[in-house]
Amino acid sequence: MTLVLGPPGSGKSTFLRALAGKLDSSLKFNGRVMHNGEELSSSTPQNMRAYISQSDLHHAEMTVRETLNFSSHLLGTNNAFEMPRQAIGKNEGPVNELDLELDASVKATTRGEGTNVTTNYIIKMLNLRECADIIVGDELRRGISGGLKKRVTIGEMLVGLARCFFMDDISTGLDSSTTFEIVKFLRQMAHLMDITMAISLLQPLPETFELFDDIILLCEGNIVYQGPRENVTEFFEYTGFKCPERKNIADFLQEVMSKMDQEQYWSSENPLKYQYHSIEKLSESFKSFHTGQLLQNNLQIPNTYENTANSSKISKWKIFKACFSRELLLLKRNSPLHIFKTIQIGFLSFVVTTLFLHTEMKHMSIIDGNNMGSNMTLIDELNTPKPGIGDLHFPSGYWQSFKSQCIACLWKQHYSYWKNPEHNVVRFVNTFGISLLFGAVFWQIGSTITKVQDVYNILGIAYGSALYLGFVNASILQPVVAMERVVFYRERSAGMYSSMPYAIAQMAIEVPYIIIQVLIFSAIIFPMVGFKFTVIKFLWFILFLMLSFTYYTLYGMMTVALTPNIEIAGGLSFLVFILWNIFSGFMIPRNMIPVWWRWSYWADPGAWTLYGLVFSQLGDRSEIIQVPGGLNQTVSEFINDYLGLEDLLHVVVIVLFGFIFGLSIKYLNFQRR
Repeated sequence: MTLVLGPPGSGKSTFLRALAGKLDSSLKFNGRVMHNGEELSSSTPQNMRAYISQSDLHHAEMTVRETLNFSSHLLGTNNAFEMPRQAIGKNEGPVNELDLELDASVKATTRGEGTNVTTNYIIKMLNLRECADIIVGDELRRGISGGLKKRVTIGEMLVGLARCFFMDDISTGLDSSTTFEIVKFLRQMAHLMDITMAISLLQPLPETFELFDDIILLCEGNIVYQGPRENVTEFFEYTGFKCPERKNIADFLQEVMSKMDQEQYWSSENPLKYQYHSIEKLSESFKSFHTGQLLQNNLQIPNTYENTANSSKISKWKIFKACFSRELLLLKRNSPLHIFKTIQIGFLSFVVTTLFLHTEMKHMSIIDGNNMGSNMTLIDELNTPKPGIGDLHFPSGYWQSFKSQCIACLWKQHYSYWKNPEHNVVRFVNTFGISLLFGAVFWQIGSTITKVQDVYNILGIAYGSALYLGFVNASILQPVVAMERVVFYRERSAGMYSSMPYAIAQMAIEVPYIIIQVLIFSAIIFPMVGFKFTVIKFLWFILFLMLSFTYYTLYGMMTVALTPNIEIAGGLSFLVFILWNIFSGFMIPRNMIPVWWRWSYWADPGAWTLYGLVFSQLGDRSEIIQVPGGLNQTVSEFINDYLGLEDLLHVVVIVLFGFIFGLSIKYLNFQRR
């Protein structure tokens, strides 16, 4: 078992990836990587080596035992795990401490839950028994801690058939005692199963450092030392540096390579004057050191190891069964989401079915297609103040006034949005791109109106402007609001501000960004579509777009406040957006909507926006157009008959969504410990 040691940026991760054959294909390296005397290539079996990265990425819904079982099925259960039982049974000599420890481990393994002996052994040795049947979890689901996730990451690779393990900084997120226990377990496995492990650690403690057999010392991409741990201090004494008696050897090895700290370790017994030893000079000195010479000689000896990795190939059928079992398990764990989706699809099916339910189809025109009592007495007595005692008075629960809280929250939101350029750039670039696309598709359709199809084309641009852009805007905003809500829970519990100032600031900060989006869209669409330009018409166009963007944005915020996570908020939003599309009056004209669904048209804010945008541009047009299957009408008469709206619902919807958002933020708390 080898420790790869070096300061940050020395190339430890790249070195381990190169040994494991996991380097990016765009990178090039010199030299050869040999496994059992054979050069590493694309034909080398993948299960010979395993790379364990610093990141802990797992399926959040699966338990620890299920995660390890899945890896065991796909990587192939290592028969070497049966060796402890056999080794102890064959041992006829005196029983040492290691035998007793292994015997205890084997007995504990055989009593483990489940049928996979390999998984039980790994769970026992990695000290995962207490959390074996707990889901791994993630940011949205409570599961195991970060340290336990690191153990699961290691365990996933240990259950396989790999003979070489390359572990990149496995101490990330772990305390020193946990790191020691894991390295101790890995050392037992390496010695018992005759496998190779190269593990990089940043600052191991002395007791952890002493568990390793060999050391590879890296700095600036060069190998300064590679050999037995016991000889590393001897090498530096050979070059003129000495480690103090009570100094942590791992710290000494990293500091002696630093130009800033190297001089303090220069041996006082050395008659020569200190001169800085560069990394290249130390690397050259190692080649003349006896350990370096022995290493060069060993590399010249041909390796006669017989490779048997190909005999352990797993069939595709077993891989399919393992993957299918995992997907079925994830389906069960996410059953609430799938049930919600099923109900959503069923509800939409019901809406569409009843929407097109007709007993007679017309074809004339397009429009047609006791203790309690004594407990109560005591309360009354306690509620009656004694004579001469004044009412209790408590100061406000917050240091700042309501106005000051609003200003502070608005200031915080301003800087939060300003320092989130990715979110803002996506919004503005998306608006700009869609504006050019709509303008090119509907080029100059508003300049001349001679037939009904021309009016339908203008309805199309109004429909896309009112509904599509609003939906995109709300969807982009929802993840930001969800992250802000987590911070809000903490700051509110700390007594910084109340719920209403936060809600007001969250809604108010969106106004300038919505105005910029509306101005970008209007300035591009209005001249490209060819609407008759007057100041009044242009301002009406801006007003209706502004109202549309506002209620869509507030609706996206409201769904986040009403639901526990972003997935459910997205599903709920999508369901309502579909209904708004269906009843907007564009897909299905108002006169063709059944009477029992007609109320949905009047309650649809998208329909009001569609009416406002179209009527503001065409409401004064008096051109006569021919209506197929009906009488000729003016443009304004056709619009009134087709859409049939007269009043505005936008302000009511905006106030309603904002009010629900504020109440939800105040009274609903989805924070989990």
